[in-house]
Amino acid sequence: MSDRAIAPVIGMVLLVGVTVLLATSLAFGLSSLPSSSPAPDVSVVGEFDGDERAVTLVHRGGDPIELDNLEILVEVDGVPLEHQPPIPFFSATGFAPGPEGVFNLESDSSWEAGEAGTFSIASTNDPVPTAESELQVTVVVQDQTIAVLTLTASERNRPEAADSSAAAGTPSRVYDRSSTVPAPLEPTIRGLVRLK
Repeated sequence: MSDRAIAPVIGMVLLVGVTVLLATSLAFGLSSLPSSSPAPDVSVVGEFDGDERAVTLVHRGGDPIELDNLEILVEVDGVPLEHQPPIPFFSATGFAPGPEGVFNLESDSSWEAGEAGTFSIASTNDPVPTAESELQVTVVVQDQTIAVLTLTASERNRPEAADSSAAAGTPSRVYDRSSTVPAPLEPTIRGLVRLK
């Protein structure tokens, strides 16, 4: 048998093999790219009760959020919590059992406008927030940040503020008249970022 007759066959097999390898690599690469689905358009506000170490978030309007796609990240004075809240949950390391509202495991599977959820950070988490702490709460849906809130304890929850305002005969609640936030949340919202 002649070597010249085999050379075109081997060349063709190598060419087909390289083509298949390139097509497979390209298909795998494209399938592993993140989806480009847009982030939901949502408005979220929050409150931090320093005495109870409780964080309340309210869905003010926009698209519903599936709780399976929701992630909440909390920082206390710039330091991330060792244990982040696994929304939804009933009992989780670093958190008081039985969160309220939509963050409870027994709630509906979606968070809709007007609904609120509250979770309390346990003293077993690190760092443990105090009434003087500043919390940064980041709300993430499908790996896309939809809100970043900076929360401080409300004036009505700080003993020194309540004592001084009571002595002066004025209410300890401070209202931000430029906001349309419900009254219990007004004194605690310092920042609201709406990302799209």
